[in-house]
Amino acid sequence: AGASPDVTADALVSAPLDDIAADLVALLEVIRPSLVVGYDDAGGYGHPDHVRMHDATVAACRATGTPLAEIVSQPADSVEWFALEHRQPAVASALHAHSTQVQVDGDDVVHSGGQRHAIPTSVGLRRR
Repeated sequence: AGASPDVTADALVSAPLDDIAADLVALLEVIRPSLVVGYDDAGGYGHPDHVRMHDATVAACRATGTPLAEIVSQPADSVEWFALEHRQPAVASALHAHSTQVQVDGDDVVHSGGQRHAIPTSVGLRRR
């Protein structure tokens, strides 16, 4: 994924970062979560809106003092790793709920842009 040459003014990536972060701050102040889980700095797979949400989430969590854990795809010393092998049907079911962005094809997930990969059977979280 990458920035589109024809990105519109109403795309999330076009919105001022301070505005997005302020909206998240307001939400965090209302729901007061003990932890926010979000994208890493690559936005998961590089989608510009996901990267924008990462930046806004980091800013909002810093402003409110809310802990943040980033979802990462590669093991590292700073990453807590969780196996999901026995939860693959639940992951596939959750992916079905996002049918405008992904399709489940057997054991694969296919993104709207055509990217295909195996349904994840593990995930890492890194505290920020």
